[in-house]
Amino acid sequence: MDIQVGEETITCTPEHPFWVPGQGGVQAGELQLGDALISSTGVICEVKNTQAKQERTRVYNIKVEELHTYFVTTLGILVHNANCDPRSQIRLDFPL
Repeated sequence: MDIQVGEETITCTPEHPFWVPGQGGVQAGELQLGDALISSTGVICEVKNTQAKQERTRVYNIKVEELHTYFVTTLGILVHNANCDPRSQIRLDFPL
């Protein structure tokens, strides 16, 4: 599926977790228009569009040790790579 945030498009699986302040990890397929995503600098970025893909698309799973979180796109959108509670493991220089 594609998630549009600002001028960026993120291609991912519907199950991929994104950090939504106040909600925690939300699967990409459950993101709503207007949902807030957090960037590496603490800036809130709004989901502008979500679209399921009908064709097969290659995606990659990145495993990050310990924190299980990383930032994607030039906006630095916070995502998660594991089925554990990311709130207990995220260490940032700004409040979530």
